[in-house]
Amino acid sequence: MRISGFGLLCMGALFALMASTGRAGTCSTSCSTTGSTTTCTSTDTIKTPDEGGNGNLYTANIYPSCMTVPNSVTGTVSSAAGSVQVQLTNVDSNGTGNYFSVQGTELLLVSPTGAQLEIFGGPGDGSDTMSGLTMLIANTSGFNPMPNGDPAGFPSSGTQDYEPSAYEQGYGEFFPSPGPGDVQHLPQTDGSATLTSIFSGVTAAGTWNLWMIDNFGDPVTVNGWKLILTVNAAAEGTVTVVSASQQPAYTASPANTVTFTATVTSGGSPVTAGTVAFYANGSGSPISCSSGNQTLNGSGQATCGTTLTAGSTSQCTSSSLPAWPTVCQGNNVIVATYSGSGSYTGSSSTDFYQLVTVHSTNPSGTQWCNSGPFSVPEGVTPLAYPSFIQVSGYSNTVANVTVALTGVAGQVAGIPGQFLLVAPDGTHNLDFLDEAFYAGGATSPVNLTMFDTAGQTPAGLPPTSGNYEAYDANPNPSDTFPTSESPAVYSSVP
Repeated sequence: MRISGFGLLCMGALFALMASTGRAGTCSTSCSTTGSTTTCTSTDTIKTPDEGGNGNLYTANIYPSCMTVPNSVTGTVSSAAGSVQVQLTNVDSNGTGNYFSVQGTELLLVSPTGAQLEIFGGPGDGSDTMSGLTMLIANTSGFNPMPNGDPAGFPSSGTQDYEPSAYEQGYGEFFPSPGPGDVQHLPQTDGSATLTSIFSGVTAAGTWNLWMIDNFGDPVTVNGWKLILTVNAAAEGTVTVVSASQQPAYTASPANTVTFTATVTSGGSPVTAGTVAFYANGSGSPISCSSGNQTLNGSGQATCGTTLTAGSTSQCTSSSLPAWPTVCQGNNVIVATYSGSGSYTGSSSTDFYQLVTVHSTNPSGTQWCNSGPFSVPEGVTPLAYPSFIQVSGYSNTVANVTVALTGVAGQVAGIPGQFLLVAPDGTHNLDFLDEAFYAGGATSPVNLTMFDTAGQTPAGLPPTSGNYEAYDANPNPSDTFPTSESPAVYSSVP
């Protein structure tokens, strides 16, 4: 799904989440070291529940499974190929009937510093039943991508060597609470990250977590796992953390200047040598800072100040975002990368979400508008999630609500998205437009006005400008918008 436009709404691509309640495992400390290689073993039996392949997301019974590398293992993960390897032991799955084997299964490895990589993302052909298949996952010579049904699926048993692989474009890549949420780094083919690129330079000692979900309600079991690390004992690991001078920031004055601060530490103490580059929204080019100092000071901090300007409609509804500080409303991802210096290894922060919004306007007494454009990429939680309108200077309670959506266009199949409007108290909300309009492909922009007495619903209609009543073509009491900040859908309409 991909939708673009601008208007007065909280909007998002909906995934029905029915996550089972998994428990955290007791962290294994069964580790042995030979030379520069440390091998840790967990005997956890990690499994997703058998829900008959009902198409919903479930977390594993142990969520996460964890292991603790002891402090006696000093240094950081090496930059050599194959420096991080994960063994999944005796994997069982069902590829018969309504089941899809591991085609909906995802596993995410997270380091003690929060660095993460999805190492297993929906591979196989959906019919490849496994009975004790052991997989060693690494990025090194002789390892190949996992099968993706072309030309074949997984073997049923034995031992196989694979590279991390992810194939879930259009679904998944989200680990619900207490998991870390959206996946930050993906391997081929959904991304290009590797175990080495993500975990090289990370302090080896500490707790490593393995999170497991299944998006289709299929029973999958991992009967233990191993973490194998090659460590550079002479290196000192660092941790980089980003903060911002204000949340939210705006696309125009006032409050459109934001300063990012990166704090770099090693073992809890500030690192005072080296530089930091700041990146926005996955760009390979650093932000051009208008103020601040990107060289670490005596407190281990570097800063980057920018003044934001609003992106155009075309910039904010395209497949790629404009270069910061030209911005689009929504949760913009900021990453700070420390260069390293001397024995200190370089490090990158986890994703920091800088909320950017527009100043709401009040063209008439009881009308408020958000005129900023935004889009919903296909299969991805949108950047503007949610889009905000700030209502002020009005003390009466609500009698009637009209929602106007301007210039809404679908690029794939009409307007198949789901729209949730939430009141300031956070408890009153309505899934007011849910998979209502349909078309065979892309549609021209339309203006939609939604209110209770419009006299018609958009049920099954092609997208056409006009007045409509709220309509839910897919009422589901489990509808949940996939962020911890957004509420479950309490109300729906026929």
